[in-house]
Amino acid sequence: MIEIKEKRSLNSKHYSREDGQFDGEFHAGHIHYVNKLGFGDGVVGFRTLDYTLLWDDIRKGWYFNYGSFNPFIPEYADQTSEFRDLFEDKDQTIKYTPVCEHIKGRLVLKEDLGKDGLQEQTGENCVIYDNAYGAGLDLIYCFSSSGLKKLVRIKKGVEAKDYKFKFEVYFGGKNVFRSFSKEDVKTLSNSCYKLDITKPKSFDTPKQLLIGEQIDGKEWATYIRPFKAWFGTKIGEGKEIIVDIVVEGNKTFLVKNIDKEFLEKATSDVFTDTDTTFYSSLNEKLCGNTTGASWSDTRGVNGTTHDNNLFVYLRGYGSNNYSYLMRCCLIIDTSSIPDTDTVTAGTFGIWGAAKANAANLSDTHAGLTISQGYSASDTAFANSDYNLANLLTTRWATDIAYSSINASNYNVFTLNSSGLSGISKTGKTKISVRFNVDFDNGTPNNPASEADSFVQFYGYEQAGTSNDPYLSLTYSSVAVNSSGFFQLF
Repeated sequence: MIEIKEKRSLNSKHYSREDGQFDGEFHAGHIHYVNKLGFGDGVVGFRTLDYTLLWDDIRKGWYFNYGSFNPFIPEYADQTSEFRDLFEDKDQTIKYTPVCEHIKGRLVLKEDLGKDGLQEQTGENCVIYDNAYGAGLDLIYCFSSSGLKKLVRIKKGVEAKDYKFKFEVYFGGKNVFRSFSKEDVKTLSNSCYKLDITKPKSFDTPKQLLIGEQIDGKEWATYIRPFKAWFGTKIGEGKEIIVDIVVEGNKTFLVKNIDKEFLEKATSDVFTDTDTTFYSSLNEKLCGNTTGASWSDTRGVNGTTHDNNLFVYLRGYGSNNYSYLMRCCLIIDTSSIPDTDTVTAGTFGIWGAAKANAANLSDTHAGLTISQGYSASDTAFANSDYNLANLLTTRWATDIAYSSINASNYNVFTLNSSGLSGISKTGKTKISVRFNVDFDNGTPNNPASEADSFVQFYGYEQAGTSNDPYLSLTYSSVAVNSSGFFQLF
């Protein structure tokens, strides 16, 4: 097959086949960027992402140029890092200066991430400043597919007490909004407001910061995601944290607070993040309900949370009381398929990261079902989306039983006729992933005590593209021959 480069989009590649059809690879996240600065060979257009860090011997730090954002990571921990956002029409830079020790950083290559216990935090090379905040308190710069992660790691065994981690932040003289979504900024609705960075403020709700000047129809903002702390990989092992804006003279600081109680619960290293991204994507979300008094209640009411983790999850407390249920919805842009073409075959793949069946569900009940996605919008999720999932009754592929779920590789579904007809050629395709017992409203086994069953997947925010959720689709064009009849080729 030969790639048709002119058909590239931010998240897709297309290939011509010998039989006259075409194959398209559609990722949940971006696999290309627009090379508007002409780096490399100077060709401006869709280019393949490359987050390999290179050394700048003049500025004394690490960087890369082949993405929608260009970072600079300094040689020493207490020096200033940069996030230059170049997505679409933007060219704006956010800067961070940690208030910490003068510790020299070390580059960790992708193949060595496991040695430093970072294989779950990033899929690409990163920079570590060991003990930057004291013994066992490391500063780490790493990447998601859409941004720069500035992590503080509190190693297991470090004294459990209240910690504060301080960073001077520079917003480039742009407006700063605090909001749950970009849509709310237009009308300053849903408790969205413009932040006054000259005054102190505590962030105690899971909103994000949007930095930039509003432009209708454009992606105008650089995003600082809600601040979190976590340990391990299971749902329930993370939390939103309180972050304070502190003003000292003409300087603005972010101060992240990690409390003693959370550290005492940790069973492994604790991480807290400042995640700065160049766009707001809704490629994967989950809606959960944690208030149901019974299985029917848990399935049948609105959700109580939505997030960008990629999990299906069920917690049982005995006596058929399952009051913690999570469902997953992915959104993949498939609009680069010509509107008049026909999708003739396809697969959907999600990379397993972990699984457990402590609630002792049957092999099929803990299996995975995919169907049409359940979000009402493809630009904003709501807790009410959770209940919409109960309206879905048509499978898009044969289920994968729990025993066949791969927790360290792709799990691939072959789309049936319903799945193929559900692919959008004009916008985004929504795909729901749920436990079989949830999709069919079956009766789960009663666990003897509190127990969790879950399957976790890598999502688009995992750095790199080798573990992305994806759609692989074959499609045919319709043309008119010389006799005036339509033909497929």
